[in-house]
Amino acid sequence: MTVWCRLFFIFLIAMLHGNSKAENNSYVLENVAVITGQLQTPILKQSVLIKGSIFSEIYPTGSKLPPSDITIIDLAGHTLMPGLINGHVHLTPNPNRQQALSEMVRMGITTVRDLGGSAPVLKELAQNDTIRPRLIFSAVFFGPGFLNDPRVSAVAGNYAPGEAPWMRLVTETSDIDQVVADAKEIGAGGIKIYASVSKAVIKKIVAAAASIGMPVWSHSVTFPADPQEIVLAGVNQIIHSKGLVALGRNDIPQTFREGVLTWTPKLAFAQINPDSSKFSQLFALMNEHNTVLEPALIADQGLLAKGKNRPRWMVAQENWACEATRFVCSPARGEDICGYRLFRSARPFI
Repeated sequence: MTVWCRLFFIFLIAMLHGNSKAENNSYVLENVAVITGQLQTPILKQSVLIKGSIFSEIYPTGSKLPPSDITIIDLAGHTLMPGLINGHVHLTPNPNRQQALSEMVRMGITTVRDLGGSAPVLKELAQNDTIRPRLIFSAVFFGPGFLNDPRVSAVAGNYAPGEAPWMRLVTETSDIDQVVADAKEIGAGGIKIYASVSKAVIKKIVAAAASIGMPVWSHSVTFPADPQEIVLAGVNQIIHSKGLVALGRNDIPQTFREGVLTWTPKLAFAQINPDSSKFSQLFALMNEHNTVLEPALIADQGLLAKGKNRPRWMVAQENWACEATRFVCSPARGEDICGYRLFRSARPFI
C-alpha cells in the first residue's frame, strides 16, 4: 500500500465539513504516527485526543490512560498529518469540479484557494452538502488592457464584462473602497490583482483591502508593474515565479496579451541570472515585507495534458522559474490548474 493511501484524514474532513457528530463526540486515536510539519520524521506510536472539533492533546500511547467514556480507535500502521493546502486552482472551467474537490480530499488537501472564476459557481460549491475541502475564492481585479480577454466575459454572469464584483475592471478613477467592499460582500476571501494594473492602483487596492481585513494576492508582473513595485505596494503574496523575470526591466508592456504573446517569448532566459544581486535584493525585500511567493510552476502543463508540445521559449521560461524559486525562503504551494491532471501528478509527492 502506498504512503498516500495510508494517510488518515477522516476526522479532519468531518470537522471541515461541519459534521454534527464530530462536533459533539470525542475520540482518542492510538498508536498512530504523527507528522507535525515541524520535524523531519514522523513521531511514532502517538495518541491524539480529539474533543469535538478540536485536536486537544498529543502524547505517547500508553503514557496515560484515556478517559473511560471516550471512543478509542487503534490506528497502528496509519499516519496522521495536518491537512494540505492547495493555494491555486481554477475550478469554474472544470465541468467535474465537484469530483475534483472530492479527489483533493482523498489526497489530504483540506483547504483550496480558487484564484479566479465565477463567484456564484464557487459559492455553490462551498455550500454543497458533501465532504470537501474548505474553499476560499478570490475577486479578480484588472485594468483596461485585460477587459477584452474572453475569460472576463466567460464568468461575468448577468453583469457587463468588468462589472461583476468577482471580475472587476479598476482604473485610476475607480472607487476602490467600494469595489473592494463589493468583493467582500459576495464572499471573496481576498483580492487577486491580475493584469494591466499600475503600481499606484495596486497601492490603493492594498490600503482599501487592509482596512476591512482582506488579503491581496497579485501576479508577479501585472503589465506594467514589475515585481519590486508590486512588493513595495504591500501585497501579501505574489503569484508565478516566471513573472519575476520582469524585475527592473524598462520594456514591460502595458497589456497582459502583449506581455504573454509577444514580449515573454523574446526574452533570453539563459542570460538572466536569478542568483544575481538584483534578484537577491528582491528576495530580501520580500522577506522584509513578509511577501510570500506562490510559484505555480506547473501552470503551463495543460499543453502537455492536451498532447501538445510546448515551444522552446516556454520550456526555457519554466526552467528559469524553477531555478528562481530555489532562492526564495518560503514559497507557498499551488498548481494553477483546473483539476484535470492534478492527482496523478501529485501522488508521488504525498
